[in-house]
Amino acid sequence: MKKKIISIILLILVSITLVSASTINDKSEVNKFDALVMNPYSKPLDKTASLLNAGLMVSPALLAINRSTEDIATLGVMYLETMAGAYASKEILKKVVDRPRPYTYFEGAPEDENDDWNNSFPSGHTTMAFASAGFVSYVFSRYYPDSKWKAPVIAASYSLAATTAVLRIMSGNHFMTDVLVGALLGTLWGIGIPMLHTLGDNVEMGVTPFALAFSVSF
Repeated sequence: MKKKIISIILLILVSITLVSASTINDKSEVNKFDALVMNPYSKPLDKTASLLNAGLMVSPALLAINRSTEDIATLGVMYLETMAGAYASKEILKKVVDRPRPYTYFEGAPEDENDDWNNSFPSGHTTMAFASAGFVSYVFSRYYPDSKWKAPVIAASYSLAATTAVLRIMSGNHFMTDVLVGALLGTLWGIGIPMLHTLGDNVEMGVTPFALAFSVSF
């Protein structure tokens, strides 16, 4: 009886090992550029990137200091449009591309919650981080073109966004091309939306793909 139990346990363990091994993707399938930097999953780095990204997401609130109610309302609308556009575009690309994350090529990958293993391209954290950085940099430059703080604000915003991107690579969540495209995508939304609002004073225009129309005075 004991031998049967031991045999069953060994069979289960072997089965689990085989299933785990079958979920590890073949590294030879990765293009040469992305294969240069591939990392297994790191939960601490993953969490650090998420915290940093959260801080960047709320940083535009600093732009509302000493601004009029009208300015604050305009800022809120622009930032909402920026984040909505960046989020929607990166989610669409993730579903279309359906690319496995780097950590799926190593042992120790986290549980596949909500089919997240194939959401590598583009990097969502990087997209949102650079959207926020681009927004803060552009709007601050418009509000305070001669400020001595303009260069430091721009440098700090993009440095934090770049750090988020690096952490996403180091944590095994993304390839280099994931974060590069995410950075470009986020920057386009971060600068593009407020730029549309500044095409002219008191211009009534359809601002975003979401068909929101506003009278803009920036």
